[in-house]
Amino acid sequence: MNTYEILVIVKPSLENDNADNLAKTFESMLTSLQGKIIKKDKMGRKRLAYEIKKMRDGFFASYVVQLAADKLDKLKRACNMNETILRLMIVKHKVDITNPIVYGREKNAQDNRGGGGPSGGEPRRRQATTARPAS
Repeated sequence: MNTYEILVIVKPSLENDNADNLAKTFESMLTSLQGKIIKKDKMGRKRLAYEIKKMRDGFFASYVVQLAADKLDKLKRACNMNETILRLMIVKHKVDITNPIVYGREKNAQDNRGGGGPSGGEPRRRQATTARPAS
């Protein structure tokens, strides 16, 4: 089973309750395909970067799931048949996100030294240049 991040954009004409019902329908669709939902995030209504089917807004929901690769086409086909779903974006994770040591760890002070100077603690400073006379 592979790990995927799925972003779903739903039509903005739906009420919040209908958007929640559609999210439950999508989740049941995933579980019927033997997918395991690891993490879900309902982002709410947001403005789109560009119009999709003459819509400027949409309800966003993000899921992190484990799903077999052969079930992915069935999920895409089912979402394309649903008229209320504007977009479906699926990204495969190369890193196992169920392992908290690898995914989502906070950076230590050693990892984030800041700047970029020779010591790592200070930002680089430009050296003053003097104009040389033309020879």
